[in-house]
Amino acid sequence: MVSLASLGLLGYLFVRASVNHSFEDHATFASMISSEIDYNLEANITRLLDIHLSGKIDMADGDMSPEREALKTVHTYSIFSDGVFLVNRRGDVMLTYPYRLDELVNALSIPAIERALHGGQVVVSDVYTDARTGKKYIYVVVPIKELSGRIYGAVGGMIDPTRYVFSQVIRNSPHESTHIIDLVDSHGAVIASSHLDRILTLSDHNRFMEGLIASGSPATVRCHRCHMDDQGREMPERTDILVFSPLSIAPWGVAIRMPEKEAFRPTSGLVRAILAIGAVLIASALFLAASLSRSIADPVLSLTKATREIASGELDKQVLVNGEDEIGELAESLESMRKKLNVLVRESYKYSELLEEEVAERTQEVVQRKKQLASLLDEIIVTQEDERRRIAQELHDDTAQTIAAIGMSLDVAVHALANSELKPTMLIDLRQKVNSLLDGIGRIIKDLRPSVLDDLGLESALRWMLDRQLMSRGLGYYLDAEDMDNIILDKKSELSVFRMIQEALSNVVKHSEATHVSLAVKKKGDEIIIEVIDNGVGFNLADVNRSVSSDDLKGFGLLGIRERVEQMGGEMEIVSSPGEGTGIYIIVPAKGPDLEAVNGKD
Repeated sequence: MVSLASLGLLGYLFVRASVNHSFEDHATFASMISSEIDYNLEANITRLLDIHLSGKIDMADGDMSPEREALKTVHTYSIFSDGVFLVNRRGDVMLTYPYRLDELVNALSIPAIERALHGGQVVVSDVYTDARTGKKYIYVVVPIKELSGRIYGAVGGMIDPTRYVFSQVIRNSPHESTHIIDLVDSHGAVIASSHLDRILTLSDHNRFMEGLIASGSPATVRCHRCHMDDQGREMPERTDILVFSPLSIAPWGVAIRMPEKEAFRPTSGLVRAILAIGAVLIASALFLAASLSRSIADPVLSLTKATREIASGELDKQVLVNGEDEIGELAESLESMRKKLNVLVRESYKYSELLEEEVAERTQEVVQRKKQLASLLDEIIVTQEDERRRIAQELHDDTAQTIAAIGMSLDVAVHALANSELKPTMLIDLRQKVNSLLDGIGRIIKDLRPSVLDDLGLESALRWMLDRQLMSRGLGYYLDAEDMDNIILDKKSELSVFRMIQEALSNVVKHSEATHVSLAVKKKGDEIIIEVIDNGVGFNLADVNRSVSSDDLKGFGLLGIRERVEQMGGEMEIVSSPGEGTGIYIIVPAKGPDLEAVNGKD
């Protein structure tokens, strides 16, 4: 029975893990498709943004040839197969490419254009039906702003869902023929599908996916689907598994439907195999029990009685079982054990109390060390993930955008070269973008490991960091470093001190709204005292502590500083209140130099 129970438990766990793994695979697949479509949309939005950033848009000079050339370039290298257009602040269509006379009208009736002009944000629309032509389009609209931020027009593109712009991405993705992969908008309209006859149909019952798109939440659920037979008659409902992944660029989502029977087919076979093995084990157990019970029942019952007497404390009664087989040998062994146990029991009383105390102490030590190891592991993971998140954010915000801009500039230069319109300013602009990319990569490298810290020491590294983080942003600062020459740290401690101050200054720049920062690094006896004081808006310490305990994003910078301080065996105090600035006071032990590093053994 224990074997069967173990087999059943293992089978249940394996089946459950198999089902979860299958769902995770499909969720990952849906996420990959949505990410691919997001990337495609983002690349084409960037092309529209380049028109705005190129400086060629001037709807008041009477010459629309530069604007027409810019629209032509976007149309050539984008997914806007049904044209691109330029509208003014009032919504009047000023220019289209390809040129269409019937489209030179006011476009404020189109919700996507109206929201872009009035909201000032990039808008990707749902499927929109043109009232004049009855055609269905998807609009991508980017507002055009002056340097002051005033919106004076918009540039946009039109996508016809029936031209398979996005369906090609879905159809090229490996999937089963029984699976249905749909790209739906927030109203449930199918924009693209692995089954082309589903395009522009409604696929959202009870507005379920609309809620998921609004919340930006992926989901895996069971749902029902009605279908027709060959004669068009409605057949009974079929249960499907629906895996849904929302997009981040547009109010759309990717939905994968598969029959529930197909999703659970591998696990069904496993369940049948487990049942078959269980039946064989039951039959074998019954046969063995019937065969052995007669030959061993009586001797075993005698031994059982003897063991019960021994267990109850009757160690003076002899064990008597006759026989020369295994049962007889077991009886002799049991009798020998009874004699020795009788002696050991008497001696064990002497050591029982001492043993209980020692076990309690060791148990407490094990629990304490387990907590310490868990805490240390959490700190290492959090620190590692924070660093990865920061590097990923910088690569996304700076390097990736610069590379995309270089790619667009190269496209424009190639096009200009082909038309004999290449100008030196285009190459100069491209070189500036490359220099900007190199500067960004250099900045990331310096942030990962500032070379000035290794080359010139802690004081020079701090001055470099103050100039880079504060003075470059217009913040004044004061550095008290008179005792820095007396501070000698090993490489690890020196880097920890540098990172503490770097994180503190980063918090000042991001959150404090301060105009002046004071930094002091002093040595007092065997301790190093660090003070970072700003005149910013301050904050409520209780609110920040609650945010950290609830896994909110607020306060994790201060938590990172505190973890570094604790790793060095130091203490940290934060003094702040709303409207009165913030002071961070750190005391860490001053460790000696790293002798291995000094001798070149590091």
